Amino acid sequence: MAQLDRLKTIRSRENLAAALGYSLKSFTSIVYGIPQNKRYVEFSVPKAAGGERKILAPNPKLKEVQRRLARLLYLCVNDLEERFPKRKKVSHGFQKGRTIMTNAAIHRNRRYVLNLDLSNFFESIHFGRVRGFFLQDAAFLLPSEVAQTIAHIASHNGALPQGSPCSPVVSNLIGHILDLRMLKLAKRAKCTYSRYADDITFSTNAREFPSTIASKNETTPNIWSLSPELVSRIEGAGFKHNPVKTRMQIRGSRQAATGLVINEIVNVPREYQSTTRAMCHRLFQTGSYTLPGKVKPTENLAPLEGRLSFVHSVKRFNGRAVCIGGKTKNAKLSGIEKTYGQFLFYKYFAASTVPIVITEGVSDEIYIRAALRQRREVFPSLIDSATNSLSFKFLHLKANARSLLQMTSGVEGIGDLIRRYSAQLSKFQAITPAAPVILIVDNDQAAKKKVFGAASAFAPKKGGSKQAISIESDDQIYFLGNNLYLIKIPHNGDNSEKIIESLIPSDWLSKSLNGKQFDPNKKHGDHSTIGKAAFAKGIVQSNANKIDFSGFDPLLDMIAASLKDYQTKEKST
Repeated sequence: MAQLDRLKTIRSRENLAAALGYSLKSFTSIVYGIPQNKRYVEFSVPKAAGGERKILAPNPKLKEVQRRLARLLYLCVNDLEERFPKRKKVSHGFQKGRTIMTNAAIHRNRRYVLNLDLSNFFESIHFGRVRGFFLQDAAFLLPSEVAQTIAHIASHNGALPQGSPCSPVVSNLIGHILDLRMLKLAKRAKCTYSRYADDITFSTNAREFPSTIASKNETTPNIWSLSPELVSRIEGAGFKHNPVKTRMQIRGSRQAATGLVINEIVNVPREYQSTTRAMCHRLFQTGSYTLPGKVKPTENLAPLEGRLSFVHSVKRFNGRAVCIGGKTKNAKLSGIEKTYGQFLFYKYFAASTVPIVITEGVSDEIYIRAALRQRREVFPSLIDSATNSLSFKFLHLKANARSLLQMTSGVEGIGDLIRRYSAQLSKFQAITPAAPVILIVDNDQAAKKKVFGAASAFAPKKGGSKQAISIESDDQIYFLGNNLYLIKIPHNGDNSEKIIESLIPSDWLSKSLNGKQFDPNKKHGDHSTIGKAAFAKGIVQSNANKIDFSGFDPLLDMIAASLKDYQTKEKST
């Protein structure tokens, strides 16, 4: 049964509580029992265009109820869109797979683009409207008690609060009434219409923009006024527009929708990109930067990373993704994407206050975490016995981050990082790394080919000559300069190849999963065995409390020794 049909079978508050996973008593105590003055915490965040936006953060228990209700309503929206596919083309806000980019793209390369803004969008959707919608809308027709309870969960001080997990989906459901009225008008005027939350856009390639939607001011031609019919339709749907934010953009000038330039491709305004790059340059030179509209510099990397991520997401939307099959296409990196890569290098390798550990793959992380949790009493410097939290952070770079850092995957990427690490780090003169970066690789032919040669060029000298790193070499920890360390899986004195799985007891290596044996050299497409990832998750992680991880002690000793060595080096500088 579709979720929409399930929701329509709910006939009481008790049914609704059960559908959201609560007993009636627990549900009632959260929804109605939390005092009004403790239901939300208010704070403000800066708006991109200036000013501040008021956010209401719900009580954690209430937030969980709202999150579950939102999940149910989103599933209902999905059911509605399957039944009525045209719904997907209209509202682009708060929907999976729809963004400001998808909203802007449908208005790209048009003669006229009209933007208008709805005033107090969330606040205008009050308790009565929410209750009335679920009570009367043909898609729902819920009983009064259920509709009223949903409205009570969703509302605060009589309206939808910005900060509630269910405000976006409820606003979209109610906003669809407006969308239907706008679509009828747009179709008659031969315009394209879309909405992203409170931001509405009409566009057309007609020679004259239809006066049924908007027209020029007779005395001031650059000012456009919405038609009485359009205003009437907006107000009839329970909203109001903000005349100050009504703007017409004509071909030949810069056109934008939801903050993105749409003359040819969907793009971020040049000013935003150049400001972001300037902020990065300042960060790299001084260790801090200043946000637009602020006076005091900050070292907080999150706002700047948000700007870079936003620009990059738009570049990727335009088909400029740079990672294909794990291989980096350096030529396709734009200037600001290269800057983003520098930023990530700065964040992870120069500015991190927590030691970073990079392994060849996720399976290595699973083994080391499991070993440390079991051996935490032996390695108190590596894990907090009370919280099970590690004293270092695994850095598992996804394909997108690897592309921006111009690193390939696996052991080859580790070799790439070693070769350019010192030169890249030298660009950040204002900061001295506070924590080490530790690379862990298997002691095998792949590492010999991709890593050991690169590392030997930076390893400390012994007896006046460079220290050769090989499968047979006895040293297991190699300081490669700056804050970079290489650890190879210990060979325990027999000078032979060792992979990290060799530290696991042999009886567990021979265990089968779904009738298949573990093969560390499993080839892609071979379904007769399981590879490292399946072995790590299906056997090691699932049986971590049964496996003897003492074989990992030499490796854990080397991680601890690397951390201690860098602390010593840091104190001596």
